[in-house]
Amino acid sequence: MWSSNATGDIQISPDDISGVQDESPALVHAAMGILAFFSVGGIVGNALVLYVFSRQKQMPTSTIFILTLAATDFVSSLITMPFTITVELLKFQVEWDMICKLYHFLITSTIPFSAFVMVAIALDRYLCIVHPFKHTMTLVRAKLIVFVLAMIAVCIGLLCCLVYGVYKDGDDIVTLAFKGNGTEERNTFLNANETLFHNHTFFHNIRTQKVIVYNGKCLRNTILISDFTFKGIQMFYSSLFGVCAVFVIVLYISIYQRVSSRRQRLRIIGNRYCTCCISSSTVEHEQTEFSMLHNESNKVVEIGETTISEGNSLRIKKNSTETQGNNGVQPDADGDALVRSSGVSKAKLEKLRIANIKTALMLSVVALVFIFAFLPAWLMALKVVTMNVMVFYMYFLYNVANPVIYAFMNPNFRNQLKDIFERCR
Repeated sequence: MWSSNATGDIQISPDDISGVQDESPALVHAAMGILAFFSVGGIVGNALVLYVFSRQKQMPTSTIFILTLAATDFVSSLITMPFTITVELLKFQVEWDMICKLYHFLITSTIPFSAFVMVAIALDRYLCIVHPFKHTMTLVRAKLIVFVLAMIAVCIGLLCCLVYGVYKDGDDIVTLAFKGNGTEERNTFLNANETLFHNHTFFHNIRTQKVIVYNGKCLRNTILISDFTFKGIQMFYSSLFGVCAVFVIVLYISIYQRVSSRRQRLRIIGNRYCTCCISSSTVEHEQTEFSMLHNESNKVVEIGETTISEGNSLRIKKNSTETQGNNGVQPDADGDALVRSSGVSKAKLEKLRIANIKTALMLSVVALVFIFAFLPAWLMALKVVTMNVMVFYMYFLYNVANPVIYAFMNPNFRNQLKDIFERCR
């Protein structure tokens, strides 16, 4: 407790340094062991994702977001996870205030940034499949979106890290100068209360000074941000996960409904096949998931996950009056591309049509893993369920899962990995 002696010196008892409620040491050590395994797996897996996807000659918008997500997961695996292990094993006994704030900055910035990128990926797939000819999502816009989302995440992290530190608020020091019996004396009191004023002594020159105490533990304090402001920040931060999850679910449901209705329409109209388009100009070449094989080209072109053999041709036309005149087919009202096969079987065209849908399916699985990985920690942070350190830190599983999802659901990624391992032999 704070105390005041005859000389006015202030002493602090070690018993006053309060910390968080400690979990079972065995449980914490087990959780940190799993986290160490996640860290190694995340570093290796996301490094492979960055290597494979960055080597693509054509960079669709989805690849931009995948690379962004992989880079975020790589940083989390390389820095945030070992940082968390160290802080937990030290029981949050951090000597420097800047290290404490840096730790919470990393935690509170990378998580919302991943959630924001999840929404951007879902929006990109929605625009690509549902509105393929609006060209809303381009490479330049995708990079700009990533930059803006990163800046928002940095601002959130900076705001949240100010709530934590190795210092805590101390009691107020009140200095009272009073007159009594013709003399003036000064006394220093801590936690001054009304009992000081029960006598009829005349006080003057009252000064109050706030004391900041070195705590030695990385805990929440109210030195820079008040409790009221903290509660507002906490509500805002907690709502981010829920809002992003709702957006992602709604967008992927819309994609599923669109794909289902299109599939039913294609069963009736056998000669219409919708793909995601490419717009090319002299300035820049923007694409989504499909490459276009022109009639005059005589080379093998890989489209999505299907390769058209040499000699075949596939013609993709935009929704315009010229389209109707060239191929004699009235375009859809929503502006879908009309593809007429020239020596290409309907089965191959069907594979081309669903290649982009497979990409959306893969990325929807990534989004679902993100939601389910963070849901327990989110509920524990809101105190809806009981805190369990083992379950809480399972949200780091998300940083490791994405490379595994790509390996299972993306044949091109799988083939690239095989090539890498064969070269290493």
